[in-house]
Amino acid sequence: MSVVTRQLGCRLAGFTLIEILLVLALLSLIATLLPSGLKALYQKSDYQLLVTKVVAAARQCTLTAQQQQRSVSLGSDQCPLPADINRQVINAESLPLFHADGTASRSAQIVLQSGESTQRRTTVVMIDKLTANVSLQANARPR
Repeated sequence: MSVVTRQLGCRLAGFTLIEILLVLALLSLIATLLPSGLKALYQKSDYQLLVTKVVAAARQCTLTAQQQQRSVSLGSDQCPLPADINRQVINAESLPLFHADGTASRSAQIVLQSGESTQRRTTVVMIDKLTANVSLQANARPR
């Protein structure tokens, strides 16, 4: 026995090679999985932001028609839809014309679908003809 071991009465502490390799393996696994998880989170938040922008644009169009006392079309220069909507829209044909009396020319629906391949979500923005009320139906099937 050496003099150091006899005087201390115990072995010197430290990490073994296996412990260090195990920690490095766990850190590399976390570093591999983290970017894909963050990408999915960003895609989800981008989709939710787009849905919010579409609903806000439709509601703003109703207000614009009432303030200007004339009919205004959704998607026109007075009431533009978000620029990034083209990537996510399945069906946005026959967009309504909002009138000054608070009605719309027709009932309409704007169908949005998330671009995520793992978990697709469909959101339908409904516009009522009589009240020009804008509502959401999440994970709905279009009519």
